[in-house]
Amino acid sequence: MPRYFFHLVEGERRFRDEYGRELPNLIEAHTVALDIMSKCLRYIPDWPAADARITITLASGEPVLSVLFPALTSPARPCFGQRSSADTRSG
Repeated sequence: MPRYFFHLVEGERRFRDEYGRELPNLIEAHTVALDIMSKCLRYIPDWPAADARITITLASGEPVLSVLFPALTSPARPCFGQRSSADTRSG
């Protein structure tokens, strides 16, 4: 089973994962990265910066995936099926 490392990157700052985790595939590694993000958002106030991400690498150091903090990387949009305030005023 491959060992994946989860490095937290924020601008020029890098927090390296020294231990990694053995996981069956990249899909599982992505799930772990999302869990790490969730915990960071919950327990670290006023964090992260808009450019924060988790870079997943193999033991060789080869990057295999960068996972962005989704709430910070996309503009807020109404949920599917919701009307914007402009739509409700024109009716």
